[in-house]
Parts: sequence; C-alpha cells; structure tokens
Amino acid sequence: MKHRQSSGSGPGPAPGSGSGSGPGPGPAPGPEPEPAPAPAPVEPWVRELQTDEAGRLESSSRAVEDSLSMSLDVSHVSACSDPDCGCLQMQQQEWRVNILQQHLQLLLSKADDLHERLGKSGGFSRLDEEDIAADLLKLIRTSQPFFNVLESSARSTECQYMPIRLCFKMLDFSQQLCGRFEQLLSICATYNILSMDESDLYSTPYFCIGSCQLGPQTVTAFRYCKLVPYIAHADTGLYKRMRWNVDDRRKKPQREQLVEGEAETFIFTDYYFLCYEDLSMELPEVEGNSQAEYDRNSAGLWSIGQWVQLDPNPSPENLYDWILCEVPQATYQRMLSLGSEEPSCSSATDHLHQLLLSLQSKQMKGGTGNVCEPS
Repeated sequence: MKHRQSSGSGPGPAPGSGSGSGPGPGPAPGPEPEPAPAPAPVEPWVRELQTDEAGRLESSSRAVEDSLSMSLDVSHVSACSDPDCGCLQMQQQEWRVNILQQHLQLLLSKADDLHERLGKSGGFSRLDEEDIAADLLKLIRTSQPFFNVLESSARSTECQYMPIRLCFKMLDFSQQLCGRFEQLLSICATYNILSMDESDLYSTPYFCIGSCQLGPQTVTAFRYCKLVPYIAHADTGLYKRMRWNVDDRRKKPQREQLVEGEAETFIFTDYYFLCYEDLSMELPEVEGNSQAEYDRNSAGLWSIGQWVQLDPNPSPENLYDWILCEVPQATYQRMLSLGSEEPSCSSATDHLHQLLLSLQSKQMKGGTGNVCEPS
C-alpha cells in the first residue's frame, strides 16, 4: 500500500529572548564587562522530554539537561596540537553517548515505577487502571524523541561518522527501553487495562521505536508487543512483529506543470513487515508419527516482506472506498527470509536497511522505479 500526500514545510517559531537591567551605583565607571557567553543549545528531543503535562519528567531531568549543555559546550575539552586529529570529535561523541545513557536510566526508572504499581496486590479500581494506562502511554509518547535520536545517530546515512562501538551502544539503549515497554504493555493487557487487539479501535498493539534517514527515504520503525495476525479478523498463519513505514519524496509531474518545468513533490509511503509464518498450517496430517508432529509444532519462518494492497484499490484515490472498507485487504510479498529464530529489533532493522539500500542502488542504475518486484 502506498500513501501519498502533498508535502510542505514552514519555518518553526524563531527563538527570542530579551532582558535588561540598569547599572547599580558604583564608585567610578569602569570598563564594560564582557557579555556572558550564550547558553549551549538544548536539542529538541531534550525539550520534548521536559514537556510532560504533570511536570514529572521536568524536575527529574533538569540535572541531565545541565550535563547535556556542558557536553555541547566543549570549550573545556582539550585536544592535541594536531589539527587533523579526531580527539576532540571523539570526546564529544563519548559525552553525547553518556548523556543519552543518563536519559535512558531516567526513562527506565519511570518504567520501574509503573511496574511496581502494576505489581501491587489487591487488584485495581477502574480509576487506578485509567491512571496506569494514561501514565504508561504518556511515558511511551514522551520517549519518542529519545528513540528518534538513538536511531538517527546510530543509523542515518546523513549523520557524521561515529565509531561502530558507540553505534552498537546506542542501539542497545533502544533495545533495552523497547523491551521494558513491551513488558509493561503485556502486563497491562493481562490485567485488561489495555487491549492489544488490532481490531479494537482503542487498542495499543504497537509503539514507535524511532525514525532515521536512509538516503532519500525516511524509515520509521514500530514494534508489536506480540504476534498479531497480518490481516485483522483473519488468522492465515501469518503474523506481524514489526512494521516499517518507508517515506520516499518523489516528484510527480502534472500535465499542466510540464510546460513550466515544475513538478509537485509527494510523499509515497511503503509498508514493510517483520513477519512469522506458521508453516505447520501447510503440513499434511500424519497419524502415528511423532517426528512429523514435532516438525509441525516447530515449523516456522521469520521473514521481511512488503504490504501489497488489494482492497481498496490503491490506484484510484477514492476516499469513499476507504470509508466503506472495514478492514483493508492485502497480500504479503516476502522479500527476505531470516530463518527460524526471531531476530532482535536492531537486527531486523539492519536487514531492512540493507534491503532498501540494495533497491535504491538498483534504481540508480536504471532499474525499475517500483520499490519491489514480485518474485
């Protein structure tokens, strides 16, 4: 399925500050003091971490923000005399990863608090359930900028060079937080505090674990808390565990625009999935054969494939078709087999990036413009 929309962007709000004070009385006028250095900029994801409505994250992360500001002001870091040496850059990167680790501990402590609340005996009142659900979803939402900076720093092709050791460390941070959120959502589902049924309008079957730039494409990853049927309301033996939205900016020339030589830019979105295929559903029934029964119970294949839209028809952009369609229908086009063992989030995303880079390379060499071709 491909989603298209016209893209546009505008400048964000310009930062501004102003302050002034009159000089106090003094014995004699002296030289004007040098202006104080401007505070180091705070990255947007740090600001978002501090916009929690209840102010809970704001006070807890103030010390971490100060540390981040210090890390961005690297005037205190001494570098060697060689201008080509990367010592200064390496120390900056080490500082950045250390600050990210402190934010990870902050978010994990919030998750631990929720886990303790879920572990209290005596059951929950309806009000308690609503409070826990709201706090968990707020924590997940507040963590999105953190996931984004981990993914973009470790994976984006547009980022400056970073040692592979630090990249693995940041991806491990993401894996830790992802695992903790999965655990909390699963416990909430066990207590019927939250639903993971994708057919339920108010369910929470997945959450976002970061976005990064891969050449001309933006890749956003989502993690399902458990195996979910590929098509809602239908158990075909195919279950999804991860989803990636791949946004690609392309120019679509219109007949009227060809004369002026202009083309409007659209965002085309393709959807890829990490799926588990229960191959035992395809095995023949064999009576009295324990080995065949063992094979039936253990048969399964992990793979990465693409969502291929069938209904509504993705070609005509008819809004009424989507309104009348209760559950979109699609097939699964397997593109990469990963074996019988479930890959980690990081490993699966690595495989997808390799696949996308391979497809980008083929397109640059004059291949088909389609993201993938049927095998």
